[in-house]
Amino acid sequence: MWDRSLVRAVFTTVSVIVLVAGLVVFVSSRDGARVADVPGSALAQTKTPEQLYGPEIAMPKSALRIAQKFIQTAVLRNDVGAAWALVTPHVRGGLTRAQWNTGDIPVVPYPREKFAGAKFKIDRHRQRDILLECS
Repeated sequence: MWDRSLVRAVFTTVSVIVLVAGLVVFVSSRDGARVADVPGSALAQTKTPEQLYGPEIAMPKSALRIAQKFIQTAVLRNDVGAAWALVTPHVRGGLTRAQWNTGDIPVVPYPREKFAGAKFKIDRHRQRDILLECS
């Protein structure tokens, strides 16, 4: 069947049409200006940090204390029960308080004997969000 020139010509033509259609779809989906106007689009224009997190605020001293307490209680597993009050339901990962208190929590542990302290770098301090990097 492949030795017939008509079959090869039809197959080649269909292949070229599919290739061109695929390229057109790919290129048009990469056009952020047009796609960004579509509500709910994954390529919708990104909001500014102020729209997402609110205006900048003075860094609350309590934020650093809470971060330190989180490391002591949850990360080092010194008192996971006390860590429950420090985290959001999202961080709890759907666990009940009883499940959380078992110590099998969705927080990456760190060995106590290797912990020599933590330094914090403030990445962002806004009204609805504070981001600290720990090293």
